[in-house]
Amino acid sequence: EVSSDELTCGIQFGYIGRPSHENTSWDMAKFEVCAHNWVDMSRGDFGFALLSDYKYGFSSGESFVDICLLRSTRYPDAAGDLGRHEFTYSIYPHQGNHIEGGVIEEGMDLQFPLHVFNAVNKIAKSANPQFIGTDRENIIIETMKRAEDGTGIIVRLYESYGWESRATITIAGMTSAIYETNLIERNLGLTASGGNETTLLFKPFEIKTLRVEFMK
Repeated sequence: EVSSDELTCGIQFGYIGRPSHENTSWDMAKFEVCAHNWVDMSRGDFGFALLSDYKYGFSSGESFVDICLLRSTRYPDAAGDLGRHEFTYSIYPHQGNHIEGGVIEEGMDLQFPLHVFNAVNKIAKSANPQFIGTDRENIIIETMKRAEDGTGIIVRLYESYGWESRATITIAGMTSAIYETNLIERNLGLTASGGNETTLLFKPFEIKTLRVEFMK
């Protein structure tokens, strides 16, 4: 049995702790809390996580965790849950806390399973089959997309453990420049000129965005 007075909830770009007890009226009001794809209850040496792909309502006591599969609300939309629902959830026991047990990685693997496909562009045919990677497991590559102005590729990363970290970002293919940008893709400064890697310093839970421009 796992007993803890706190539930750790995964949220976008990090996690947050919430009480699992009802000691105060404020705690009682938290009879259900939201989490993006996992919640974890650990007691130090071991624990368990409840993983979910597309269900976000959870409740807990000091030794249990529930997931809400259908809300069946009457207001404001009495027909809000009508229709076919497809979802996956999983119970994941682990050693240590949620970081030592790899809960964040397991939650992402459940929600975003690996898809294999044939690629024909020159980046995918590079000697390195991984388009972009990092040397730190707590730095997560959250988004890759074409820049809104058509100049290069936008890569968004974040620190997921709550640790200050220095990470080297490696890119398949030679770049002409790598810029750090803000969230609306305006360049803040050059981080690398040429080559295929750059080093960034992340504060706990910090989000960083890069613009990668390739050699023509």
